[in-house]
Amino acid sequence: AVVSTQSTGDTFIFKLVSEFIVFVMSKDIEAEQSVNTLNLHSTIGFSGKVKNGLCIHPDKKHLIYAIGSTVVIQNIKSKAQRFLQGHTNSITCLAVSNTGRYIASGQVTFPGFKAQIIIWDFEKKTKLFSYNVHRVSVKSVSFSPNDKFVASLGAEDDGTVAVFDLLNGKPISGAAAARDSAGHTLCLTYSNTNDYLFVTAGEYDMRVWSIDPKSKKLTPAECQFGSLKRVITCITLDHNDEFMWCSTLTGDILQVSVMTKLLKGYGPDGKSGTLLSNGAITVNVLGQEIVAGSGKGALTFLERNLTVTRMVEVEGMITSIAIFDANKIAVGTDQSNIFFVNTKDLSVELFSSAHYDKINDLVFPWDYSELFGTCSHGDIRVWNARTATELLRIHLPLITCNCIKFSRDGKSIISGWDDGKIRAFTPQTGKLIYTINDAHPSGVTVLGITSEVDKIISGGKDGQVRSWRLKKQSQVLESSSKEHKGAITSLVTNADRGIFLTASTDGSSIVWDLNKMSSIKRLISETMFKDVAMFPDASQAVTGGTDKKLVYWDLRHGDNLREVDNSGAIVNAVAIDPSGKFVVSAGQDKLIKVWDYDNAVTVA
Repeated sequence: AVVSTQSTGDTFIFKLVSEFIVFVMSKDIEAEQSVNTLNLHSTIGFSGKVKNGLCIHPDKKHLIYAIGSTVVIQNIKSKAQRFLQGHTNSITCLAVSNTGRYIASGQVTFPGFKAQIIIWDFEKKTKLFSYNVHRVSVKSVSFSPNDKFVASLGAEDDGTVAVFDLLNGKPISGAAAARDSAGHTLCLTYSNTNDYLFVTAGEYDMRVWSIDPKSKKLTPAECQFGSLKRVITCITLDHNDEFMWCSTLTGDILQVSVMTKLLKGYGPDGKSGTLLSNGAITVNVLGQEIVAGSGKGALTFLERNLTVTRMVEVEGMITSIAIFDANKIAVGTDQSNIFFVNTKDLSVELFSSAHYDKINDLVFPWDYSELFGTCSHGDIRVWNARTATELLRIHLPLITCNCIKFSRDGKSIISGWDDGKIRAFTPQTGKLIYTINDAHPSGVTVLGITSEVDKIISGGKDGQVRSWRLKKQSQVLESSSKEHKGAITSLVTNADRGIFLTASTDGSSIVWDLNKMSSIKRLISETMFKDVAMFPDASQAVTGGTDKKLVYWDLRHGDNLREVDNSGAIVNAVAIDPSGKFVVSAGQDKLIKVWDYDNAVTVA
């Protein structure tokens, strides 16, 4: 996690970035002993790797999707967001009932434990009940057509199906998802007309399940494909339950009769090169057409005889296809993009986009809180802090940006990359200004800016600290020091006081003279430092690391002033707000805490 703080007026605002998601939270906080709750204000992101994790509510006004362990309900027109929070780990599956009354979400947990499924009330935005029956992870959830039951499928470590009664929240029945000779079961969907029928499929296996109304016993009926062998990734049924349509890793679609359980046909046949590239990942029914999404990002429309009629490509593997109406569908991809596609002219509108990999850094410009920048694998993005909208994207595929800084005059975005280069771009257009080759051959991990707009500092995976003089036609190395034995994980400057701090995985944090580029003090601890933050007057610092503590340091003498336990969780990031009243920490336990600086107690 990466955390950065800014304050605006009398409202304290902090930004947290974690893997796959960006949170923006705000809360009025008083420096008191009681612990407040930080309310989630808005989000930027979409967990696009969740199969069928993008849903449209039956009112056609809201999108429902997951970000990390949170379910997001977003108004499509106003983009206002509401949040359902209760999961303890990442959400792995999501479903909305046909009536729109219920939402179901399942999660992953740690080996040896059972994963939670939560049933939510859409109108009240509250949790109705939860159950834990599947080991480690939940693969899929689905509602019966009349909101009578909810069925769930455990992932590879579990391999069972379970059915719960929505009226009382009690279990109906459960069973092994696949026969012993079959592979893993990968998907589950309910009938569109029958509360007592659902379907599962996966590796070389497909079953139609019936629930006995009296005994509530589950009985599977095997589907017969003859000699055809397929790994089924997704199932959808006709509105009248005549046929099941199944996407496969081979890149074709299977048509299976619900009544006879026999394969009726499959296609495209591949002879004309029309198989869906990188496999068919998801499938849905649009009137008399079948719509499939491929691993290569091709949204493909097929007739009921499974011949391709038209196709449009989007960015990323298509993991969700949700139907608005005959003219419009929503598409989600594994690169955290949500697209709206006009089914008549195949025009594509980007509704939202975010980083799809771990976010490595988050920064605000110097003394400006209206926008912030983030970086990840393959790109840098600049966001409006108030509206949570993307202002700029700088795309460099196949390489990872580890760190960014806005120059003090605001005329450039300086970035460090895992290919060892420092690159600077214009903040308005993203045009490349200059490149410093081999700045740190093993990768640039941190950057620092100074009061001199023509001087920057960098740190690398090799433990070296370097300063650079930026000239009109060249960038000159001024100094290089290697006093760290491990990768440098954090660098923070205080140009007014003429010092800067570095922290490293070697368990040391060094105070440097900014002008002489020489070390002044060394702070030593038995930990791997993850981050360091400096008090506004540069008299103290706070570090966080693998020792699961926040440690206060006296920078004048190098003394350890205080150690505060972070409830047994590794501290990934720390920041001190500009007033010096609060410290914000982000931990491995997925908790963000606001601490009163002087008293070292959590206030939120």
